[in-house]
Amino acid sequence: MNTIFSLETFLNTKEEVFHVARVTIHSRKDIQEHSHHFAEVFLIEHGSGWHFINDKKIKISKGTLCMIRPSDRHSFESQPVHEGLVITNIAFNADLLNFYENRYFTGEKTFFWSNTLLPFCTELPDNLFINIKESISKLVSQPRNQLNLDYFILHLFLLFENNTTENNMINIPLWLYKAIKNYNTPQHFKQGIKGFLNITHKSLHHTNRNLKIFTNKTLTETIIEAKLKYAGQQLIMTEESIKSIANDCGFMNIGNFYIQFAKYYNISPKKYRTINKLIV
Repeated sequence: MNTIFSLETFLNTKEEVFHVARVTIHSRKDIQEHSHHFAEVFLIEHGSGWHFINDKKIKISKGTLCMIRPSDRHSFESQPVHEGLVITNIAFNADLLNFYENRYFTGEKTFFWSNTLLPFCTELPDNLFINIKESISKLVSQPRNQLNLDYFILHLFLLFENNTTENNMINIPLWLYKAIKNYNTPQHFKQGIKGFLNITHKSLHHTNRNLKIFTNKTLTETIIEAKLKYAGQQLIMTEESIKSIANDCGFMNIGNFYIQFAKYYNISPKKYRTINKLIV
């Protein structure tokens, strides 16, 4: 017999629009097989075991993330049973799926809108696991209102969209992911390659080889791109002179900065600033 869970059962007040919980499951008796009147995102934070989903038995472990549709029927079991499967889930009203689909994913059969037997599930690499786990921790301490739910869900979509469109970034080693994300200050830029390697704590050859494998870019290309993204932000957000911004980005030759900027943005720094500061 399939039990159907209702979101209202888990909400503390009428103002709450989502429920977030962390549970430890040992056997299928802990949470009976069920479906929902709501949508759910769950993340396996610790342990391994089985996900019994739509009459299928799927192996799951730390880092497994799934987007459960209202029609999905599932339960869990830890393996070995005594260790326990630590699961964090976020449940929200199914009506919001129509809003998200119409606004961001019209016609796309992905995430909550896949029409396959099994829902969208993925094994997160370390970098995404840490990122999403931190987002959930923040969500737990926030009011359970629409704003905080939207922030979390859209952050989740963006992580997957960005990491699945930028070549193989979803599988990138954690040390390299952190280096790419943290190489974003004038202090780093002025050190050039050395500044990047200081973050990785890896050799030039090893860093270059992994960048080529996971991003299809060289270290030099990666550094220039980071500098130009920073320059673009500074041109929009500050009143610093173009020469000063170029210097902060480690371009000692202003002419080279103009050439590289135009190549990346297809527009001059001055015009880029003018266009993006227009109020329409």
